[in-house]
Parts: sequence; structure tokens; C-alpha cells
Amino acid sequence: MPATGSMRAAAAGTRFPGGAGPPLRTTALLALGGLAVLIGMTPAGPGPLGSGLAPSVASGGGGGVAGPAIASFTSDPGVVTSGDPVTLRVVATGVPPITYAYTGLPSGCRSEDAANLTCSPTTEGATNVTVAVTDGSGNTAWANLTLYVRAAPAPTLFGLPVVEAYVLVGAVAAAAVVGALLVGRARRRSAAASGSVEKRADRPDDPGPG
Repeated sequence: MPATGSMRAAAAGTRFPGGAGPPLRTTALLALGGLAVLIGMTPAGPGPLGSGLAPSVASGGGGGVAGPAIASFTSDPGVVTSGDPVTLRVVATGVPPITYAYTGLPSGCRSEDAANLTCSPTTEGATNVTVAVTDGSGNTAWANLTLYVRAAPAPTLFGLPVVEAYVLVGAVAAAAVVGALLVGRARRRSAAASGSVEKRADRPDDPGPG
């Protein structure tokens, strides 16, 4: 059977000397050309998931649509004193509208649908807080942070803890009372001594023997 290239050449009316077929080099070139055409027309095979595109990654939901992205989840300040305000900040993008839900909050805080949540925690220690961000496509992304709450300082009086201040004030008051008593006693003794001297000075001399 003649090569594909020679058949196409004959069909095109090409004549070769002596009625022979085309030279071997020409036949090889034509065959390679036909093979290249066939390779170029062959469709590419499917990818790993049945398509030539990589699958989209979504945080949740469905439809193959990429979910929201959380750029950051932080607390301001990083360490809060019990009873003082702290703000949890979420920076996220996604298909609007975007909603927010917080879990694991300490006492004194409750979840709100807000990117910035301000509250005053009262539970001391480290608490793991999670935020769930859901976009308009129904997809959800999550992020965590550790909220550190330290104990509130003891109240002070005169720059000292209240208990120590009361002890100091009591000691000063007791010393003042004792001092007043001692001063009063000293004055009474002084007055008594002065009176005794005066009485002796006023007493007439005893008459001598008659």
C-alpha cells in the first residue's frame, strides 16, 4: 500500500519521471507532514479531575466557588486587663454580604455580626477564640486567636494596696492616741508638781519653841 504522502501527491496530479513513484526523501517528508497534521488535530486528554483546569478551593458551601479569605484576626490590645475593653478585629474578603460569628469568647463578651467586636472580658487566663466568616455564596472560612486576660490590679490607697494602707493608717492613728495620752499624763504630772511647790511656798513657818 503506498504511503499516505504518495497517495496525496498522486491525487494532486503530480508526475514523476519514468512513471516511478516519488523519491524516497519526498515520500518521507510527505509522510512526516501528514503525521504532524494528525498529531495537531488530536484533542488533549482530560486533566486529573476530568478537565484541563485545576479545581477551585473553597472553605465551605458548594458550587465550586472560592470561599471568603481571612487576611488577619487580631486583638487590640494583645493582652487585656480583666474588666478593661478589648477589640477583636477581622480583615476578610469575599462575595458580599459577609457575616461574622464568634465562639469561645470569655465571660464579659458575646458574639456579634461585626468585623470589629469590642467587649470587656472578665475571665482571667488564655482563651482560644474562633471567628467564622460566611460570604454571600454560603461559603465559610475560620480563624483562631488566643486572647490573654490578666488579673486586675488590687485597689490602692495613698499609693499602697488597700489592706496595707489601712494597716498604716491604723498604726498612725494608734500612735497618735498613745502620744496624746502620754502628753496628757506628762502635763498632769507637771501640774501636780507645780501645785505642790506652790503650797509649800505659801505655808507659814512653824513657830519656834516658846
